[in-house]
Amino acid sequence: ADPRQAASAAVIKADLNIVNIRRTELVPVVLSPEERRIAENWKRFFQRVMGVLSQRTDEAGPELITEMYIQQKLAGHPLSCYRRDSTGRGFRLKIVVDMSGSMVGTFPLVEKLCAVLQHALDFPFVHLDVIGFNTTEKGCVNIYVFPKRAAGLTSSRSSVDGITPLSHAIQVAGRDMGGTRDDSHIFVLTDGVPVYQLKGAGEKGRSNHVDMDTLINWTAAATSELRMQKVKTWCFMIGSHRPTDKQMDRMFSPGFWREIPQGDVYDSSFQFVVDRFLQYLRSR
Repeated sequence: ADPRQAASAAVIKADLNIVNIRRTELVPVVLSPEERRIAENWKRFFQRVMGVLSQRTDEAGPELITEMYIQQKLAGHPLSCYRRDSTGRGFRLKIVVDMSGSMVGTFPLVEKLCAVLQHALDFPFVHLDVIGFNTTEKGCVNIYVFPKRAAGLTSSRSSVDGITPLSHAIQVAGRDMGGTRDDSHIFVLTDGVPVYQLKGAGEKGRSNHVDMDTLINWTAAATSELRMQKVKTWCFMIGSHRPTDKQMDRMFSPGFWREIPQGDVYDSSFQFVVDRFLQYLRSR
């Protein structure tokens, strides 16, 4: 069967509960002075990089740098004295956070990560969003949509609980990511195998759990569809309780996922996003 058809079937089988969290509902995460300093230092570093890159020149472009043209003409140097034109592309990043019950020990680090990234990447051309996901009732997928620059992710209506409907979350996350010229990324943080339960007790006494192979196909179809729309989907798998390497390759493609220790989720994730952003700046 075509995995894209299976992915479409996944949406039909799920009730979608979109929970728009208000800023006033959130419990603010407390950043240490060191974490605030790191966020500010990275923002200044990005500003310096942008300043340097804005001075790049080319042999043709929208603006002639007259003084440089005269100097190079007199010196007999190659004429690379036009200000390089910006591509005009923005940077889109959607952080998709597993909020199933097993994330309870890791979630405070994820909250800090999101808070620091939202400060460090606070530029007009950056579109950074954070959503969470879980299933707390059979046949229903909860998607928690957090406000821009949210001070935290925990509220009376958004807490760590339930199981991990991974493919559904990726499909929903990608709905508004395609169709632009922007450099677009979905960054999934999860700590286990995808799990999903259908409504009811199952036919003729059979389990209402969707089998692992089907869930992996659904996830692979979702990421494949996004790639066709030029949206890259990355996954950091926290801990070792996860699908096999082969299954992870099927879902996200080789090179698009990484296993990280629980205690390393903050540092590894932050550096990964910074690297993607720097690559974008250099091609902008």
